[in-house]
Amino acid sequence: MSDQDENKLIAERKSKLAALRESGNPYVNDFTPLNLASEIHTQFDSQTNEELQEISESVTVSGRIMLKRIMGKASFVQLQDHQARSNCLSLGMSSKMASIMSSLK
Repeated sequence: MSDQDENKLIAERKSKLAALRESGNPYVNDFTPLNLASEIHTQFDSQTNEELQEISESVTVSGRIMLKRIMGKASFVQLQDHQARSNCLSLGMSSKMASIMSSLK
């Protein structure tokens, strides 16, 4: 990466941070996950698709988004916490969540 490319990347990151700061605290940390990715894998990996479709259980996870795909109101993300990675599908996002997801690169 050339110095010019690196400077452009740093400027872009600073611009995104400034936009986050304008919308409030960019480092809010008041979210407490109830589940870990490894726990979810342990609980559900052995089940078939048919068995999983019959379950109506919600989980609450947090972590770093490693991959994202936005397809209209549906989004797919690969989330990594301190133990494992999980694939997550979100259907019918709120407008606020859609705005946040589209701003991530």
